[in-house]
Amino acid sequence: MKLISGGVYNTILSEDPVRLLAFDDLEVFYDAYWSSLNKWTFASSLKRSGVYYRTPPNIFLRNATFLRQEPLTIEEINTFRPDLPIRLCRNKQMSWTDKIFSKLDDFKAHASQIGCDISDTIILPVPSITLEPFGAKGRVTSLKSPLVTSVDKNGFSCVELLWLANNIQAEHSKHIVEKGVGIYRSGHNKKVPSYYIWGYYDMAGNIPKEE
Repeated sequence: MKLISGGVYNTILSEDPVRLLAFDDLEVFYDAYWSSLNKWTFASSLKRSGVYYRTPPNIFLRNATFLRQEPLTIEEINTFRPDLPIRLCRNKQMSWTDKIFSKLDDFKAHASQIGCDISDTIILPVPSITLEPFGAKGRVTSLKSPLVTSVDKNGFSCVELLWLANNIQAEHSKHIVEKGVGIYRSGHNKKVPSYYIWGYYDMAGNIPKEE
């Protein structure tokens, strides 16, 4: 059975159908239908913020039945942005710091010493996202997730994302995760893509840990 964008499936994940929003080799993002309310969690409330349900593809497809395809509408595509990468800028050697770098060039000098990509290549082709820092109990509430805008109107480079994320996370530097850094898709915040700051492995544990 194949994963199909907009596909509606019966799965082991829910008694009601689920609808596939986005996927790659490691993760599936999906919406859940609530028969008691006759509503989808995300598609029925596009103006609200949402953190997508997620699971590895093999679990999503385990004993699954494909029911039908409900292609994403234009408004859903513009909100869910299934074209965007699910994880970005993973670096096992780098760590978030308590230092705020006021200039991107200063952070580039820091990052270059760790072997980080400091090119201007656009890897996230949107002009704005929200970045969610993490605290002692995981992510800080999305109400405290700042909106950040790229220098280049075409989108963000990896080093720019790491610079912005480091400066946001610096306020919460006493809270640490395992070594490494990474930026991961969370969902959307008022129709703006949202990402969360974390370590080399994702918070959900869907990335297989290397030996």
